Amino acid sequence: MTGEAATPSAARARIASLDRAGFLIGAAVLGPYAFWVFVVEREIFSRIPLVLVTTLFLLALLVYYAGARDWLQGRKPRRVRVAFGLLALTFAVMSLVLIVSVLLFVGVGEAAYRCPPVRRALARVHHRGAQLAVTAFVVLVLFPAMNAMYGFHGGLRQVAPVALMHNPLYGINADGLRGPRLRPEKAAGMVRLLFLGDSTTFGWPYRYEDAYPDVVRQLLAQRGFGRVEVIDAGVPGQSIVQIRSRLEGGLAFDPDVVYLMDGIHFDKALDHVEEERRYAAAPHEHGFRVRFFPPTLIEVGLLGIASNPLLMMWCRSSDAGTERQHAAENERVAGQYLQSLVAAVGRRGLPLVILEYPSRKVPLAARVQQRQAARGDGVSWLPLLHLFPGPDAYALHDGIHPDQAGHGRIARAIVDDLLARGWPPRADRWRMDQAPDQEPPGPNR
Repeated sequence: MTGEAATPSAARARIASLDRAGFLIGAAVLGPYAFWVFVVEREIFSRIPLVLVTTLFLLALLVYYAGARDWLQGRKPRRVRVAFGLLALTFAVMSLVLIVSVLLFVGVGEAAYRCPPVRRALARVHHRGAQLAVTAFVVLVLFPAMNAMYGFHGGLRQVAPVALMHNPLYGINADGLRGPRLRPEKAAGMVRLLFLGDSTTFGWPYRYEDAYPDVVRQLLAQRGFGRVEVIDAGVPGQSIVQIRSRLEGGLAFDPDVVYLMDGIHFDKALDHVEEERRYAAAPHEHGFRVRFFPPTLIEVGLLGIASNPLLMMWCRSSDAGTERQHAAENERVAGQYLQSLVAAVGRRGLPLVILEYPSRKVPLAARVQQRQAARGDGVSWLPLLHLFPGPDAYALHDGIHPDQAGHGRIARAIVDDLLARGWPPRADRWRMDQAPDQEPPGPNR
């Protein structure tokens, strides 16, 4: 009888390994996630859903902490210490991010656990059934919800457009474009402007209303041109390869002018060709995977592995001739996709304005290709780099993404150029504005 009575009790006991893994993984995820959405992207999101999801995750973390508290505070077996050491070496500098995050939530968990009402509440979540229910809620609800908010980030960002679709938190509509959803048919007298690009055109890390494409619309409205719609087809991380591949989706909205801002991801063109080939399947075949993965942790891990000094030394010791061949092939591929985009827009009889990427980190080869592409009728080059004289003009001082005032300066330059050519815009009003064979007088002017 004693043995039979002990069996149900044993079956209800918590799973110690689940508590430990749940706390370590959750603590490693929650710190970078909270930092990203509350600090880096603080201008994009509404606070209420972020606070709600973070609070629920923290409560789940406290449940795991209660079960793993003794193990976390005790001396670990040698095999555990070796495993943690190997992980730290693998993740290199990024391991510091994970360690700090875990230690932070150990402190938060201990402070909460020493509060009698919290300890009594945690005591009610004692048995395996409740523990498994919390885990199911985290995996099936919280992780997908966090990914939906986290949007285009994470280890699978090569299929970012899939993850971006239907994301109201980033202002992404059902067509995968940022901003209000437009009708396919353009109303009579309406002018549509199509903006192609990456995260700068997307407007990261600001709201859609603060991104330069929509600021263009606002400025035109202030000057009395209210019947204007913008199509923001910017997707963070994409190069000219993906911009060209997705061009038809933007052109389907019948724009009157096409704007292209590209170049910061010039060196990734060859890699993106391979990604386009590999992920050529229908979007629904990738969407669930992208949304389900825990946010931040994968990306931090991949960045950590990439920053490992041993790996970096191996990369530096690779054959220089191979690197030159790769760079030459990458430049050739990028040029082909740019020329293909120019030709596709030209076949529609639309003017194309190539916007100078406002960053000194853009490779010179990218600028040369773009200036050469601006030779023909219907294509022009709009200089923007002079509007950004120093690092203070960029979000996070990264030298790539314009700050909010920078988006305003870009928009004013576009509006001034647009109105100087006459309204409404027509392709025959675009001609070569300057000698494109004149190269910039320096690495990036």
